[in-house]
Amino acid sequence: MAAVAENLRFVRDRLLPYLEFDVAKEMKPNLADYVVKDMLCTMMDPQTRLPRSVTKYAKQLYDKFEAEGWDATPKPRALVFTGELPPEDHDIWGVDGIMHGAAMTKEPGKKLDYRFDPRYSDERCDGEVYGHNGLRVGEWFPKLIVANFRGAHSQLQRGICGDEDTGAYSILVSSLYSGLDLDEGDVLYYSAEGAKGKDAREKFDSKANQSMAASQRSGNPVRVLRSAKGARNRHFAPSCGIRYDGLYDVTEMRVLVNEQGSSYQRFKLERRGGQPTLESIRHIPTVEQRQDFDRIKEGY
Repeated sequence: MAAVAENLRFVRDRLLPYLEFDVAKEMKPNLADYVVKDMLCTMMDPQTRLPRSVTKYAKQLYDKFEAEGWDATPKPRALVFTGELPPEDHDIWGVDGIMHGAAMTKEPGKKLDYRFDPRYSDERCDGEVYGHNGLRVGEWFPKLIVANFRGAHSQLQRGICGDEDTGAYSILVSSLYSGLDLDEGDVLYYSAEGAKGKDAREKFDSKANQSMAASQRSGNPVRVLRSAKGARNRHFAPSCGIRYDGLYDVTEMRVLVNEQGSSYQRFKLERRGGQPTLESIRHIPTVEQRQDFDRIKEGY
């Protein structure tokens, strides 16, 4: 039984992510016909009796490859930067598009960036609120600026948003502190701001880190958002963009030592019950959302 469990972990945590993040870049119809398509079909077959998490992951990849025609050959796209506000009826940037609330900006000599669309400033939600704040568990945002606009996370640069007296409102989980953080899904070990630095000990009193400690005292829940950054090595990360994964409680804080020899704080968060399971939302973003995400850089 131990060997079976180990094989299943290999398929879920190694093989399928390898297909998603490595093989996907080189996908060609002949490669699909040779091995990948049959492999995924076998995993999806009910008679194989694999765990639901594995079959769902396999189906997600199959649907992705199918939508792309099993061909990862880059398609030429013309990047258009007009400096103007997006049309209201634009599929991606309009009022019903995934980038609603944001606009594209490209200054000479600088990289592409985003700013809030001033026409919709009255729609911008306050993210400094505890609880779901009107969001659905599994809600997806293509960019952090959109998550901010929707009230999911009020910071545009930092991973922790909170109040040093009453607790953190939200955190963003990414690969920034890989090697220090540990994401087990329902249990999350999240390193404090500045945890990798030589002066990590001096960050204990920062507003962000104090807010995490305050969450343990106050019992106020923390919204957890997972970013696609570093998704290859993170089972619960979305394939692109940012996903809201529900409310967690800070239940423990430990002081550890990093590779620089400096002390840092690491917080243990536990997911609250009564929410959609993480496995039930792992398929988000959907194939359609991923296709829309790829169109963002086309501009308007």
